[in-house]
Amino acid sequence: MNLIKIMLPVILFFALPVVSAACDITWTIEGAQKEKYQPGDIVVIKIIVELTHRHCNVDIDETKITVSGLEIKGATKWVNLTGRVWERKMKVAVTSNQQGKAIITAKRTCDKDGGFGTLTLSTVPGL
Repeated sequence: MNLIKIMLPVILFFALPVVSAACDITWTIEGAQKEKYQPGDIVVIKIIVELTHRHCNVDIDETKITVSGLEIKGATKWVNLTGRVWERKMKVAVTSNQQGKAIITAKRTCDKDGGFGTLTLSTVPGL
């Protein structure tokens, strides 16, 4: 009976499915950061995509980037840092907005839950 009490949690741990995103997406700001950005400010943003599964059938160029309160002025090509880690830099300009924030989002869609990452910049609202 004691063996069953010990083995049952171990069996359940390995038998239950584990849910995890297929990609970790992170953002960083290159250079000096501000507490609040003004329209016209130029910001260089770096995106890192780490593929957490061994094989991904979705090309890195299929990563969808969307912006709100920002305009993409330019971007590097994706650079493969290691087998599963990709990097890209983007130059964005803060545009006028009413909400006091600017948002850039990356999304990857695949059969392994994909990945999602967002960077929000505080802006001077109402301009």
